[in-house]
Amino acid sequence: MTRVELDEGLVRELEDCAGGRDGFVLADAEDDRWLPELLHYDIRYVPCFVLLDKNGRALAKTGVPTSRQHVIAGLHHLLNMNQLSVQGGKKSTTP
Repeated sequence: MTRVELDEGLVRELEDCAGGRDGFVLADAEDDRWLPELLHYDIRYVPCFVLLDKNGRALAKTGVPTSRQHVIAGLHHLLNMNQLSVQGGKKSTTP
């Protein structure tokens, strides 16, 4: 299984867990068509997940991945931030 297949599987798993509340896009860092987004959101490592507001503004992103557990913990943090923001009407800020 390739790295891309693993990432796609993780994204599908996240979408299933989110139950339609959140959407996920998997950008291919090796595909030049994604370069504008990679530059705009300052994506310098893979995998990198960015939490966006409804206007496409970045609220937060995961850190440099050191392990699969680190990536999953970062994703849980972003999803929790998003859920708290939606439930409490709070605005999340970029760290």
